[in-house]
Amino acid sequence: MKCHTKNEHWAGCMATCTPGIHPGDPPEHRTPWTCDLVLACAGPGEDCSASLCCSELGKGCYKKDEYWAACKDTCTPGIDMNDPPQYRTPWDCELLGDPVWITQCEPEFHGETDAATRFGGAAASWACLCFVLIFHPAGWQ
Repeated sequence: MKCHTKNEHWAGCMATCTPGIHPGDPPEHRTPWTCDLVLACAGPGEDCSASLCCSELGKGCYKKDEYWAACKDTCTPGIDMNDPPQYRTPWDCELLGDPVWITQCEPEFHGETDAATRFGGAAASWACLCFVLIFHPAGWQ
């Protein structure tokens, strides 16, 4: 899951992004996506101290020391016995980046739902509304 820009006011996280109009957007928001990558979050086993975010949903970026931070469900200060023996040094556990939770939104369709009418006005309402908020510490660039 990566975050892509739509325009200077909106970005969203999705598995893939194709530049242009996304037919699944609500009709009043069907403007082109640029799909520029907002940031690359750290994956499993990667250092998240630069990106301050994790690609796995629900994991937060926790500081181990001045050289390493990793994505974890939770963190308890001290030695983590799940670390490989050669890396069993104390964790600071300062939360550097909050966990990301993403809800997949889909329109609720009423009546005809074949491909020809699916995006031509058959959707009466949206099942949810998604917002992606990214907060960066002061001085982050």
